Amino acid sequence: MVSTMGRVADIEFLSAYKIRAIDPNILNGAQDGGATTSILIAGLNAGIIDAAIVVGKDEYWRPNIILARTPEDIRRGSGTKYVYVSTIPKLKEIAQNNDINSVAFINVPCQVKAVSNIIKAGGKLASKVGVRITLFCMHSFTYESLKKLAEEAGVNLDDTIKMDIKGKFIFYTRDGEKSEVPIAKAEEYIRPPCKKCKDFIYHESDLAIGSIGTPRGWNTVLVLSDKGKKLVEAAISQGLIEAESLSEKGVSIVEKFIKRKREEAEN
Repeated sequence: MVSTMGRVADIEFLSAYKIRAIDPNILNGAQDGGATTSILIAGLNAGIIDAAIVVGKDEYWRPNIILARTPEDIRRGSGTKYVYVSTIPKLKEIAQNNDINSVAFINVPCQVKAVSNIIKAGGKLASKVGVRITLFCMHSFTYESLKKLAEEAGVNLDDTIKMDIKGKFIFYTRDGEKSEVPIAKAEEYIRPPCKKCKDFIYHESDLAIGSIGTPRGWNTVLVLSDKGKKLVEAAISQGLIEAESLSEKGVSIVEKFIKRKREEAEN
C-alpha cells in the first residue's frame, strides 16, 4: 500500500514511497538506499530516457559531470558529494545531439528550478529534458570550503570514502574510522547563496528523492508527476527496487524540513 495524493507543506505529491535498491552492487555504492541510481537505470532500460546527467567525483572528491548513457555510467554518479556544481552546461552540450531525445536532469532544487525556467522558455534545449529529479537539499559547499571542513575534522579528502549528515557532518575514511564535525560548525562553511534559498525540494520536479523521513539504508521518494510515476513503476516492474508506503511520520518529517529551510532563508 503506497501513500497517494498527499501534500507536504504546500507541495502536492501523487504518491510517497520508502525505497531501497535490490541490487547489492548498487547498495554498496549508494549514499543511502540507491533509489536514484536504480530508478535512472530502469528509465534507461525502459526507453523512458536516453541519458542522464549525473555528478561523479575524482579521488580528491572534486566533482565531474557525467553524461550517463549506460547503467555503468549512472553508477559512477552514485553517492552524495556535498559540493555544489552546475550541470546545466552539460545539458546545453546535448542540445544539438540527435542521438539524445530525452535526458534525465538530476540535481539540487536551485538547479532544477533553473532548468524548469529553460523548459518554460521553450526551444531545442527545453525539448531534450525528459525528466527532472530534485534531490533533498538544505545546503551545499564549494570544493574549497569542503576541504576546510575536512581539515576541521582532522581528515584529508583523499583519505575519505564517504561523507554523510546524520545529526553531524561525518567523514568516513579508508582505514575504517570516522570523524565528525558538529552541524553548527559545518554550517559556517556552507555556500552563502544556500542560506537564502527557500527550496528543500523543487515542486515542479517529477521526483524528489532524499533520505529524510526514512530509516538508514532507505530513500524517501515523492512522486510529483505522471512522468515520475512511470519511472518508479518501471523500477518496480524490473525488480530493481523494493518500495513501501512512506509512513505518515515520514511525510511529516519531510514537511518539517521544507518549512525549516524556508524559515532559515527568511531570517
